[in-house]
Amino acid sequence: MFPLILLVAFVGHLLFSFMFARRLLRTAPHWSRGKVIAVSALPLPLIVWGLCAWAAVRVAVASPVQCVIDDCGMTLMAATYSALSALVLYLLGCGAAALARRPKSAAPKADAE
Repeated sequence: MFPLILLVAFVGHLLFSFMFARRLLRTAPHWSRGKVIAVSALPLPLIVWGLCAWAAVRVAVASPVQCVIDDCGMTLMAATYSALSALVLYLLGCGAAALARRPKSAAPKADAE
């Protein structure tokens, strides 16, 4: 069941990055293509990085009594693995967003005088 959830999150992130890039290209034409790609791939990795930072802060302020049988070490390892996985997810989201094309604008009509 867990791999299915990961697959749905992965595919959902790629689709979201693509659709968000299309939306940004339409609504913010003054943005560069690189900025649109970078911003559209960020939402899910930012959430994951925030959770990893929260876990690292909890471990940093934990008392020695709370860190029995290397719980804190395993938590830090999981946070590090998750942060690196989110980096890969961000890069793949950038690739999906790069597939989005700027919609063609209508050619300006010449004034008939």
